[in-house]
Amino acid sequence: MPLIDFGKKRDGQELNLKKFEYTIIGCGAIGIHVALLLAKRGKSVLILESGKIGEHPERQILNKSTTNRPDIASSVHWGRKRALGGSTIRWGGQALPFQSIDFAERPWLKLNGWPLSAEDLEPHYRQAERYLGVGTGGYFGTAMKRLKLKPPFNSEDLDYHVSKWASQPNMFKRHQKKLEKDTTILYNAHCTEVIRDSNKRCKAVTIKNFDQKSLNIQIQNLIIASGGIESVRFLMVNNLSKSPFLGQGFMEHPCMDLGT
Repeated sequence: MPLIDFGKKRDGQELNLKKFEYTIIGCGAIGIHVALLLAKRGKSVLILESGKIGEHPERQILNKSTTNRPDIASSVHWGRKRALGGSTIRWGGQALPFQSIDFAERPWLKLNGWPLSAEDLEPHYRQAERYLGVGTGGYFGTAMKRLKLKPPFNSEDLDYHVSKWASQPNMFKRHQKKLEKDTTILYNAHCTEVIRDSNKRCKAVTIKNFDQKSLNIQIQNLIIASGGIESVRFLMVNNLSKSPFLGQGFMEHPCMDLGT
């Protein structure tokens, strides 16, 4: 299936887009993963990506944000990538699971804490490892022994682990053949609006290219997978919250178990 540049093919008839079962906003780490899982189950999938192949300053401008901490401004603006592959085009590809201590209650923070536990995540790590291509061996004691590594300190107060690194950290490059075979990707397509029907359910999204050409695309199910900051901004701009319109046709949390 095609990899389509909305900057070149702008007319709806020219694009010849059918009504897909699933439309995913964002062709980054999560968007790619979910798209492949859905395609494996025989679903038709359209991925919308505001960037294009590689990093381009004019696309990065869309990440502009106001922060109350100067030390994180660079990460917010340039740490996120508007491109096929998302921020995986610049990350190192490191894999390391959370540990139980990461979910421990911290009363002094006066927050509700995690809505899940380490045990909830455990069954999903193997799937993530296969997606990253890092193998399914362990990270802690057994891994240290397998690699013939000895802890530098003999103390029960210190924990040691190894990390795994993907040989190809760019998830678009890693999965490009499968994506082009089993999904349709429309890039240079910035999603600006969700259109709702009389029952307040999502029925279409509006996309624009960088020449301000716009197009409405009919949807059945919408998955927002554009990263923590951008997903929240999109929800807020479109006034999408936990209200009756969510129903069918909208997925607020894309990290669901779709099988292997």
